[in-house]
Amino acid sequence: MKTTTVPTSIALAAIACASFGSALAGSASSTVTTPPIQPTPSASSPWQFRLEPYLWLPGLNGTVGARGRTTDIDLSASDMFSGGSGPATYDLNMYFAMQAEARNGRWGVLADAAYLDLGIGGAAPSPRHLAADVDCKEFLGDLVVAYRVMEEPTSFLDLYAGARFNSLSLDLHAQADLVNFPTEVAINNSQSETWADPIIGARGQWNFSNKWFLAGKADIGGFGVSSDLVWSAQATLGYQFTDMFSTEIGYRYNDTDYKNGGFTYDMAMGGLYAGFDFKF
Repeated sequence: MKTTTVPTSIALAAIACASFGSALAGSASSTVTTPPIQPTPSASSPWQFRLEPYLWLPGLNGTVGARGRTTDIDLSASDMFSGGSGPATYDLNMYFAMQAEARNGRWGVLADAAYLDLGIGGAAPSPRHLAADVDCKEFLGDLVVAYRVMEEPTSFLDLYAGARFNSLSLDLHAQADLVNFPTEVAINNSQSETWADPIIGARGQWNFSNKWFLAGKADIGGFGVSSDLVWSAQATLGYQFTDMFSTEIGYRYNDTDYKNGGFTYDMAMGGLYAGFDFKF
C-alpha cells in the first residue's frame, strides 16, 4: 500500500492555526501561553571526550648530571624569551604539549604528554672546568584513571591515580679551565634514562559565573619506586566561549627528584600555563 506523506509546510501551518484558534477561544482577560515544543532528544554516546593543546613556559631550578658529572641550573621563565645571560643560557628548540580525556559517567581516563628539546647553560661541573652546556630532550607524560567523587551544577571534584612517565636524554659538555689547569680535559658526558612513577592526586573546577571558572589540580608520587619524590600543582582561571570551547591561563609547577647510576635529574619547573580546550 502506498503511504501518503503530508508536506512539512502544510503540517506547520496547521499547527500554527490550531494554536491561534485556541488563543482566541480563551477569556479576554487571560492570556494563554503555549509552552515551547522541545525537540526529541537523539540517542547519544555515554562517552565524552576532551582535547587540550597547551603552552607551558617554565623556569628551571635544580641539578642535572650524566656519568657522575653534575651542573646546577637556575633559569627563570623569562630566560626562555631572552636566551638567558652569562653562563645561564636557555634555548628552546622544540616543544609540544597536549592533554586528552575520555569520560563515561563518574569514571574517566586522562593523558597528558609534553615534549621539550632544550639547550641550557649551567654552573661549572667542577673547579677545573668552565660553565656547562646541556642538551636536554625530555618526554614527560601522565596516564591516570579518575573517579568523580562530587558533581554539582557549578562544580566537580575528581580523585585520580596512575603513573608519570619520564624519558630524558642529557648531553653535558664543559670546557676545561686550561689557564689554571693546563692538563685538564673537557667533559663530554651523555646518558639517557626512562622511568615511571606512581602518582595520586585530585582535581576540581568551580564555575563562579555563566562563563568564568577556576580550576586546579595537585598530585604527589614517586615514593622511592623510581624517583624519590615527584609532585605537581596547577591553578588556572578559565573562560567558556561555547559549550565546546574554552581557554584557561594560570601557573603550573612540576618537581622531580630522580637519581640512578650516575644520572641525576633533580629539577623544579614552574611557569605560565595556557590551555585551549575542545570538548566533543
